[in-house]
Amino acid sequence: MFPRFAKGGIAWLERAPVSETSTRREPALSTLSGSSGRRSGRWWSVLPFVILLPLFYLFAWENGERSNSGMSEKGYPVIFDHDQHSYLNMGKMMRLSDYQRVVPRHRMPGYAFLLSLLYVESDAYERTSDEDPRNISPEYFSRAKHFNIALSLLSVVAVYFVCRRFLPKVESHLVTWSFAWLVAVIRAPYVQPEIAFYVLFLIGFVALWQLIVKPRWWLAPVAALALAAAFLLKSTVVPLMALFLVAAIAKSVLLLYRGLRNRTPEAWGPPVKQLAVAFAVPVCFAFLLLPYFRHTAEMYGSALWDAHSQHYMWMDSDAEKRFWRNAGVSEPDFVVPPDKVLPTFSSYLQTHDAQEMVRRVSVGWKHTRNMIRDRYRSFDFLVRRFAPLLLLVLALVSWRRTRQILREHWAEALLVFGFFAGYGLLYSWYEAIGVGPRLCLALFLPALFFAMLAIHRLAEPVVLRIYRWQTPLRHVINGMMLAVLILGAFGVVAKDLWVVEGGR
Repeated sequence: MFPRFAKGGIAWLERAPVSETSTRREPALSTLSGSSGRRSGRWWSVLPFVILLPLFYLFAWENGERSNSGMSEKGYPVIFDHDQHSYLNMGKMMRLSDYQRVVPRHRMPGYAFLLSLLYVESDAYERTSDEDPRNISPEYFSRAKHFNIALSLLSVVAVYFVCRRFLPKVESHLVTWSFAWLVAVIRAPYVQPEIAFYVLFLIGFVALWQLIVKPRWWLAPVAALALAAAFLLKSTVVPLMALFLVAAIAKSVLLLYRGLRNRTPEAWGPPVKQLAVAFAVPVCFAFLLLPYFRHTAEMYGSALWDAHSQHYMWMDSDAEKRFWRNAGVSEPDFVVPPDKVLPTFSSYLQTHDAQEMVRRVSVGWKHTRNMIRDRYRSFDFLVRRFAPLLLLVLALVSWRRTRQILREHWAEALLVFGFFAGYGLLYSWYEAIGVGPRLCLALFLPALFFAMLAIHRLAEPVVLRIYRWQTPLRHVINGMMLAVLILGAFGVVAKDLWVVEGGR
């Protein structure tokens, strides 16, 4: 061990760093050995789920009973809030039409398909009057809320397994339960696909990141499968694949340049494999979704057509979005009213200058940031303030190791930083039409995962010594993160869970 800095009886000691691929290795337990230690380790992995998952379900359901049942404060059924009625009705119509009903490319069909599996004949709704718009029975709505809470539980478990591939148990639990108790429990009782999408988006992103680290043929279809599943919930994964290809091409070009410069005998091998594996992802993605893309092309003339990228994101306000949505802009046979100009990319460029575009992004970011800070304050503090501050301090203190990591893994850094910058820009732009914080929240789980991963890799070799007492720095950091999580979760179950409108 070598001292990095010392003052009086306080010292910062750094051991030889472990392999970048061995981050899952746990510290030895002096009081346990052999099979008993392994059994104890497994119990510590499982015990939090045994205790916390039932509590999650109870709190989420009680939240739904209070805030997502009956009538809203404005005097209409809450089922009409936050797209819940639309998804339920889509699922119902899928089932009643024997899955022959065509879903316009305004909402993706994946979540509605899952809801259709819950619909039974006894759920037929009897109207109380000719003006009754509900069309969804209370039983179907209640069953869908139970389903979404259960789907959220599965999503929480999936987060843990993703984290355990790269992080020790404690860090994996911290990421998992921060997401569960600071975000998911608030959103779970709303009939929406966001929680499942957040996790699938994370899985797909992590798989793409690993393909940049080391191209493996088996991982390409896994990444494509996760991204295809996420795409069927929300269509916003296409920019991520484009960014991934840019990072893969950049790394391949540099590998080829270095190989040719050094006259390596197999100079073409690694870059060609990097490119081939990278392009296998969109190929597998397109193959998995071929029926959907073919049908979309037949309806709209383009396989990737959707109302959001074609029209909604070029609108200036929520009122404008509502007008065009009610006019049927997402229908294949839509005809533009003679006195209106359809919002498109070209029409937007003709009517707006660069200053207006910059202002739109700036205002959208500030509005989204404030909404997340007000409604998910504990998660916002953890992801946007506490974790970045820890990471910054570690990066500055261990600046040589930080520089080495960035130099060796620049392509992965390009993918990760490009992801947050690009999607942050995109979602800030989109806020002009009043989408709320639910899109931007998709960035917070990957942000927490990668922040924890970076913190762990920088802190793992470090031992903090205060006089005769010493401990691995990661234990101190984990204790601080746990304190933030406990305080934040207490704030959620004591107040935020009952006052925050989780469907937004």
